[in-house]
Amino acid sequence: MKQNRIVLDKEQKKAVYAPIDQSLIVLAPPGCGKTLIMAKRIECLIKIGAITPPFKILGLTFTNAAANEMKDRVTSEVPEAEGIVYITNFHSFSYSVLRAYGNVVDISRKFTVIGEIEKEDFLLRIFSKYEKSIKEITELPPEDRWKQLQNNEIWNRYKDWNIERLLKSNKVYMDGEYDELFEKIKKEYQIELGKNDYLDFDHILWYTYNLLKNNSSILEYYRATFRYVLVDEFQDTNSLQFRILSLLTSNYQDSTRYPPAKVFILADPDQAIYEFQGATPENIKVAKKIFRCEVIELYKDYRFSSEGIKLLKNAISSYIRNGYISDITISSTNDKPSFVALNSIAEEANYILNKVKRFQSDNISLHEIAIIAFPQYRLNEVKRLLDQENINNIFVPDFRSGNIERNYRKLFKGISNIAKKKSSGYLYSAFEGVCEKENFDIENDEVLKILWKVAKSYDGDQFKAKSLWEKNQMFVNEVLLEINWGEVLRERVKNKVFLSTIHGVKGLQFEVIIICGLEQYSFPNWRICNPCYRNSIKPDYLKKELVKNLKIFYVGISRAKKYLYMTSSLSSNYGSYRPVTCILEPFAEMLDLNLNNGRFCPNSRVLYGGK
Repeated sequence: MKQNRIVLDKEQKKAVYAPIDQSLIVLAPPGCGKTLIMAKRIECLIKIGAITPPFKILGLTFTNAAANEMKDRVTSEVPEAEGIVYITNFHSFSYSVLRAYGNVVDISRKFTVIGEIEKEDFLLRIFSKYEKSIKEITELPPEDRWKQLQNNEIWNRYKDWNIERLLKSNKVYMDGEYDELFEKIKKEYQIELGKNDYLDFDHILWYTYNLLKNNSSILEYYRATFRYVLVDEFQDTNSLQFRILSLLTSNYQDSTRYPPAKVFILADPDQAIYEFQGATPENIKVAKKIFRCEVIELYKDYRFSSEGIKLLKNAISSYIRNGYISDITISSTNDKPSFVALNSIAEEANYILNKVKRFQSDNISLHEIAIIAFPQYRLNEVKRLLDQENINNIFVPDFRSGNIERNYRKLFKGISNIAKKKSSGYLYSAFEGVCEKENFDIENDEVLKILWKVAKSYDGDQFKAKSLWEKNQMFVNEVLLEINWGEVLRERVKNKVFLSTIHGVKGLQFEVIIICGLEQYSFPNWRICNPCYRNSIKPDYLKKELVKNLKIFYVGISRAKKYLYMTSSLSSNYGSYRPVTCILEPFAEMLDLNLNNGRFCPNSRVLYGGK
């Protein structure tokens, strides 16, 4: 559909046609058309001549798929945008800066991006020199290490410490017990990266920030180029990303050569679910002050055809923002979201299977059905039953390519080994050779199909002069930096049920959402469910943990356009009783509720202040 046929509502128009000399923060809840608004704002700036060559517009998104969608929207309406608009994600932008100027901060401009698995291997080798429990984990098979690491206290404390020190730039953060050791490990790790010309995701940002901060001539080049900057999913930015944005757009030291660029920020604080990765939702408040932003809030949604889903979404949003549920009229709607507690995980999976079959008989395509959970393991029994019934399904890999690396570790390692031995050749041939050796089925594996197409693209004429190793580098870099698997699979995969964590479907939408595993110790996280932990922390911190989990739940339910079903199991795999999640109790009136002789977890009275 052509964009000029779309009629914008009052708030959307206010955002799109705001004065060009005004920086804006647009608060955009699910279904409000924020991608359209960002694209229309770019179109407006170009059409009125606010940005003309050699100046450009920089659009920063959270995923490359979102960047491509915006590029397509803008260029289809304004062909001349091709040379004016540069839309990418934060990591890819930083990657391009370091490719051009990395030598200035003593890193090779031919660096290779490493993912979470190789990063983990490097850290394990360093850690094992100092910590016996980590050394024991290194001796396990690769497929078993990750599970053990999740429960290792010192490993998790280092991850928290590193997020605070590196991503949040919090120099005063102290672990209290292991600071000296952690500092030593971090330095050794950075040395190892340098020796191998490697960079991980976090250090791509870290080096870019330091490069721009300490080299005014390079910073001035980027400031001169980009006179308007748009940022999507701003609630998911971390402190380093915010600082990079500030350098690009704010007055820098005594420089008055270029006035500060204007920013256009899209955000939804209710969907801030990446704090465990270093995201800082408080960036929204700080940006309002630093960039002198006017705030525009969008209200109308265009996604949900169910009044019941809208009501539940608004109630949860009210609690996240205000700490209580504001007066919301409970309508007599017949389409309330459904919640049912089943006696066992097997019974729960059977219930979900029957729902999928019913939707099939109602001619709803399988790819319009997503079954999601907070912990991925809660999907295992559902997948087993779907496979048993020959109902096509696909696991959506989680957000930062970690699952891709883990599941296809032998593929990436095998191609890399071939590339080291052969100076030339076709990348797709190496890819197919490893798949044959490791029994990977390209024909029937949707993720492999996409990986194969990406690999084959580097065998084109424009890459003839590149060695096989260079082609492999570009292939790996694209897979780790550019691909958002949820969005790519949503676009390409048809007639398969989507199975995913809630994080894996953020930004997507389906006709039908089924959320399973809504019981104590499965959701919310163990910190809230564990009485020993809960009783040892301050009420304010407990409330913050509750809000974090409510945001995850909010993201999950707002993926549903028409039908929303929720389930739990009243017993674990070991037969012990588990009450229904405490998260749901305050919203019980808004649900078609069947507790099946179960009860809500009593934690709800603690978390919600006795309500």
